Amino acid sequence: MPENSKPRPAVILLELYEKIGGWIFLPLYIFVLPVALTIVLMFLGVNILRSEVQLYLSLILEVFSFVALAILFHRYLGKAFRQARNFPARFFIAVAVGVAIYFFGTTLMEYLTTLIEPGLENINDNTIGVLADVSPVLMLVYTILLAPLVEELMFRGVIFTCLRPHSRFWAYAVSMVAFSLIHVMGYVGQYPLLTLGLCFLQYLPASFALAWALEFSGSIWAGICTHMLANTIAMSFMLLLK
Repeated sequence: MPENSKPRPAVILLELYEKIGGWIFLPLYIFVLPVALTIVLMFLGVNILRSEVQLYLSLILEVFSFVALAILFHRYLGKAFRQARNFPARFFIAVAVGVAIYFFGTTLMEYLTTLIEPGLENINDNTIGVLADVSPVLMLVYTILLAPLVEELMFRGVIFTCLRPHSRFWAYAVSMVAFSLIHVMGYVGQYPLLTLGLCFLQYLPASFALAWALEFSGSIWAGICTHMLANTIAMSFMLLLK
């Protein structure tokens, strides 16, 4: 059957055990695991303020999360892959348009936020730049492979798809807020609240684009690939400009 004669693909949803596992793992990923590993390293006398330590700490957390989520959501990922394969045009459109929305929206939001705070720089991007100086290869693995899969499964796979059957508005709103918060909450106490709030706003367009890519294609893989491609482009520019 030609793709244009097929019905619009429905968003692939999680099974009950995947929902339960996802909602249990979400606070572990955001709060418990980072704090626990930091405490262990401090107990061992490791200087957690060193850039090398921060890089390896991030990698350990992301690799563990990557493996755990790949196991927990292997059925969901497989079904979503088949969805993308059955609707290839919608998948590729979702990724292409998603990347366009991602960069256009982010660029516009960055411009608007600098009108409020001239000279504002995204604090998370600055941290990524510092860690990239330690090991460009490891940071590419982190930003292009690990982070997109883990973050998409957490913020779109769990939050968005669980809320979408009940409310489209709240699915977008909660997933966008959660995704934006995760990128600034680690800097609370280090920067003024206004700076944190403006950096938070800078992540909202990207989060919208990723959720839209999932909804348009019906497959989490569209969001993952959009995220991977966007991070690849951003990291390429960052490394070339160094």
